[in-house]
Amino acid sequence: HYVAATLHYYAGRWEDAAAEAETTVTVAGEIDTRTGVIGGAALLAHIALHRGALAEADRHLTLARRTLHEAGPQWGVDWLQWGEALLAEARGRPADALARLARTWRQHADLGLNHTLLRIGPDLLRLLLATEPAAPADRATPGDTAVPGPVDVVATVRELAERAGTASARATALRCRGLLAGDAELLLAAADEYAAAPRALPRALALAEAAAALAGHGRAEESAASYASALAGFDALGATRDAARVTAALRSAGIRRGVRGARRRPASGWASLTATELQVAGLAAEGLTNPQIARRLYISRYTVETHLKHVFAKLSLTSRVQLAAEVARRAG
Repeated sequence: HYVAATLHYYAGRWEDAAAEAETTVTVAGEIDTRTGVIGGAALLAHIALHRGALAEADRHLTLARRTLHEAGPQWGVDWLQWGEALLAEARGRPADALARLARTWRQHADLGLNHTLLRIGPDLLRLLLATEPAAPADRATPGDTAVPGPVDVVATVRELAERAGTASARATALRCRGLLAGDAELLLAAADEYAAAPRALPRALALAEAAAALAGHGRAEESAASYASALAGFDALGATRDAARVTAALRSAGIRRGVRGARRRPASGWASLTATELQVAGLAAEGLTNPQIARRLYISRYTVETHLKHVFAKLSLTSRVQLAAEVARRAG
């Protein structure tokens, strides 16, 4: 369930990612284990963070942190630490965010966990460039062993990407180089590689960063086009906080949103159901049991239970009988 949640998250299927992450935490409780709780809760926190639900993100991170103290390290510790840094930034503490992410970078570099460095590298670089604008971009602060320099981060990410040889790793290296140099072409190339991976959120972020770089070079028309593509990506994810942050940054550069982005899914009613939730609801209304639905959709019965819980909540229903009646009414 945790692996499925992660893959859905990367691909931009955040509702399915949330369902699998929630199932991870629920099943762990049912079988009396802590395995997967840190990763599942931290992933839910990331989704909440990008959607601007900071209190919800804090609750998920608190569960993950408590589990870490009680059960020790396991999958998802990097997601927990990364999430705590992003939450600090969201609450207006960029220096705290930088310190947290730099500490995570050092810890995972010492352990040889290169995938974490590739994952957090762009945010660490972004925070370095934003919080230390007066520091030279080509070196760390003299004598400072706590925080890596921007070029150190870029060089490490580039080396790891060459060794990994994957589209997502190449995209991350291109993005970091583009951020450091303010090079829109590198950032747009990163967005293309992210699309091939696929990595939905980093792609939208790279497009937004390219828009900022284009605006800085007086290429307003190209900037607006990249900006619109970024916002379409954020809208598809429901990443309202990212959209707001990008909008504020580009507004100061004279770039406007222009055409309204994709309409976001409502919070309740039939229109709020995801494609998977609609499938589950339809099969449940036909009288299939959870195991039967699970076999039909190639997911676990636990995930089916999570989807049904969401369906009932969104439709204000309490039973399968009511669900079947609603499905029949809509079909009629």
